[in-house]
Amino acid sequence: MIRRGRLPAGRSHVCRRAGERAPQSPGRAAVADGGFWWDRPLREFARAVELDYQVCGEAPAVQQRARRQRATGDWWRNGSRWCVCLEGGWYAAFPRGGHLPLHWRRLLTWMLRAVRPRPAPDVREQMREWANELALRPDQDVPAAVLEDRLGSADTPVRWGPGRVVWLHVFSAPGASRRDGAGGDGGEEAEDLRAAVEQVARAFVGDGWIGWTEPVSGAFASALLYWRATPDDEDEPGDGDRPGGTGLQLYQPGSAGDADGRRDGIGKLLRVVEADVLVRCEASIGQPVNRACDLYRGVATAVAAWRCRQWSVRPPRVVWWGDDPLALLLQSVPAAVRELFRDTAAARAPGGRVALAPELVQVLHGLVAADLNVSEAARVLYLHRNTLINRIDRIRQQTGYDPQHFLDALVLWLANVLDRTSVKQ
Repeated sequence: MIRRGRLPAGRSHVCRRAGERAPQSPGRAAVADGGFWWDRPLREFARAVELDYQVCGEAPAVQQRARRQRATGDWWRNGSRWCVCLEGGWYAAFPRGGHLPLHWRRLLTWMLRAVRPRPAPDVREQMREWANELALRPDQDVPAAVLEDRLGSADTPVRWGPGRVVWLHVFSAPGASRRDGAGGDGGEEAEDLRAAVEQVARAFVGDGWIGWTEPVSGAFASALLYWRATPDDEDEPGDGDRPGGTGLQLYQPGSAGDADGRRDGIGKLLRVVEADVLVRCEASIGQPVNRACDLYRGVATAVAAWRCRQWSVRPPRVVWWGDDPLALLLQSVPAAVRELFRDTAAARAPGGRVALAPELVQVLHGLVAADLNVSEAARVLYLHRNTLINRIDRIRQQTGYDPQHFLDALVLWLANVLDRTSVKQ
């Protein structure tokens, strides 16, 4: 605290009348007109209350004590003067005998805190917050969240370069993944497991490790990663194994190598984590991120892709945003509308139900996979053609729908998919 206006050697203060400008100081952020950020609110306040003020600096030892106790806008008495904290070791002192009632002091506090520069948000923390927020939304709200504009990230550079957001899920329980099979303290086991997974993931993505998020249903832990794109990322999978995403490429569905079902890069990461940590891993991957303003949608599409996974008959270990547009549409439909569709479809059935037995559901999916071609479906399902035809007749008699006609097969397929997911939920 500075007493009687005297400052330690090496520091200075400026006595200013209302409207005069504060001095510049090396290393301090200045506003566009060349002054400090607090310059304008102080001038306007001093002009309104018709009082002079001093902008003062404190000695380092005094700053250390004051910073623990005072924040921007905090007031205190220095002898007969009122002082208000501006930032760090800077404060404004109003003259002795000046009349500053409580409501005036509160007004200046509000003005200072309203214009105080906010530190730039940490990108990783912001991405984790987005993922946690989206994970709490109802199923049908998540796809719509992809369309939201979060321009708050537009000024944040994508420090990692173009790439994709990966949401990694670890399915295990503390103690169950240990090599010796011995249990222990759950908290310690949980921390050890997370540390082991993080160590392996960092070997692949380097500083693209974003951090842990709230785990999805059934998972022990979930984490966000940023996987850098390589020059050939969108063309074909690579065989490199260098860390940081520079050699292991994201394998995009539909590119070369799709027949063997490999997800190069991400697939290798999952295999290494599973082998080293003895857990089961799955992941979802968002849309490409090329600019800072794409970061939110990268996170949102990774979350939405995972939620849409429930509509798959055989969910893949790695699900990509855009893999299944129909699943995205179904995910967006409110639960009440899904139930209305099922009831409307069942009204046509002789027994009032379109839900099929497991063997008939298998026939229906086989027909759809074979483009309603009976011979091809028999080959896919490993059934004799006559056996398949008999089962198709059973579906027709039970539901009133003909699975060999496209629209009828579509209604049956949707009704049974909705029935299966409603049982899961």
